[in-house]
Amino acid sequence: MDDDAAIAALAIRYFNGEDPNALDAVLSRRATVHASIGDELELVQLEEEGLPRLATVLRELRVAFPDVRFALGAVRVDADDVKLEWTARGTHRGPLLHVAATERPVELAGRARLQLAGGKVTDLWWDFDLYGALLQLGAIGAEPGVGEPRAVAVAKAAAAEVRAAILARHTAVDVLGPTVAFHGRVRVYLSQSFDDKTFAFVGAGRAGELFACLVELFDEVGELSLDDGISQGATTTFRGKLRARRRRDFYSYRFRMSLRAGASQVTEAWIEVTPPATVMEVIQ
Repeated sequence: MDDDAAIAALAIRYFNGEDPNALDAVLSRRATVHASIGDELELVQLEEEGLPRLATVLRELRVAFPDVRFALGAVRVDADDVKLEWTARGTHRGPLLHVAATERPVELAGRARLQLAGGKVTDLWWDFDLYGALLQLGAIGAEPGVGEPRAVAVAKAAAAEVRAAILARHTAVDVLGPTVAFHGRVRVYLSQSFDDKTFAFVGAGRAGELFACLVELFDEVGELSLDDGISQGATTTFRGKLRARRRRDFYSYRFRMSLRAGASQVTEAWIEVTPPATVMEVIQ
C-alpha cells in the first residue's frame, strides 16, 4: 500500500513538472500511455506514444494555464491497479483548444489509473473533465436551467434597466449600447380590424430604434411584467406581458427578452414584442 501511495505521489510530482524524471524508475519501457486533451472530440490529434504522449498533453495544458498546480485526491488500490483522483487550479492565460485566454480562474477535475506488473507501471490512463473546464470558461452552455452566476446577475440587472426605460418611454438604454449585438422584433395590431405590422431591428447599436418604435406606436405603456428568467450558461431569457395604450384602446402583448452576458456587461440581446395567441387577449 505504501509503495502504491508513493507511486501516486510521484505521478503528481510529474504532472506539476517538479521532476520530469519522476516516473522513470517505476515506468516500464514498454508502458502504454492513454492521455488526451480533446482528441476524442477530434479537436487535437496526438501522434506520440508512451510517456511523451502525456508530456505533450501536460505541455498544452500549461500553455493554457501557466500557473497550474495539481493536488492529489483520493487514491484507491485494487490488486495491481492504482486509481487516483486529482484537482488542478490555474488561470486561463493561453489558448485551450479553440478558446482564447479569458484570465478566468479554473479548477480542473481529473483521474489517473496506473496498472502495475512486477512493481512497474505497464499502462497509464490520464484524463480530465474537459466539459467542466469549457463550462467555467463560458465557452459552452450549461445544462438546461443552469446559468453562469456572474452572467445571470448582469442579465437580471440589465433586464430591470430595460423594463424601466420602456415604462418611462426612453429611446436609449445604456446597457444595450452601440457595441451590443441586437436582434429585435415588434409585431403589433394597428386597428380594431386587426391589421398588423412587423418591425425588425438587427445589428449592433440598433436597440434604440426598437425603443423609439415603441414610443411611436403606443401613447402609453401601462404595464410591463417580467418573470425571474430562465438561464442556460451565459444567456438568460425573460418572459412577460406588455400592456400599452394606442389612442383610446389598451392592447396586451407578449414580451420576451434574452440577454447574453459576460462577467460585467451584456454582449448580445434579443427583444420580441408579439400579439398573444388569441384575439380575446389582445384588447382589454
